[in-house]
Amino acid sequence: MLRFKGSIVPKKLIVVQGISNSGKTSSIIEFMKSHRNVNVVPFPALITLPIQKSGNWILGVAKDGDSAQNVRDAVALFGTYNCDIVVCATKSYGASVSALNSFAAANPAITIVRIASTWVATGHAAANSLVASAIESHIP
Repeated sequence: MLRFKGSIVPKKLIVVQGISNSGKTSSIIEFMKSHRNVNVVPFPALITLPIQKSGNWILGVAKDGDSAQNVRDAVALFGTYNCDIVVCATKSYGASVSALNSFAAANPAITIVRIASTWVATGHAAANSLVASAIESHIP
């Protein structure tokens, strides 16, 4: 549980969900660049960092999510690095969603927020920026 400003906030998993090549990874990287000032090339598969926005807590970010193992690696950040919030990607169907649903069923106290990443023919940067802002809107 997160504690700040006299309240308790449950741990949170923010999931960017969409079909292959819909901009999930690009949106997560855009979130880290624009909203967290993290600009690393190449961007690592998993990254954790302390955040001070409305309190002191640990954010974990996993940019890959096309496989069930990617999702398991992402949610392991809660335990491995004691993250309070984890951002990850998953497809909109298949094994990665099954892994996410299994985690959700086993961890009902963790709030799961799903953000859709939709494929666009043009305007990828604008679409990624919108998803990045949606991620940020769920950071306390």
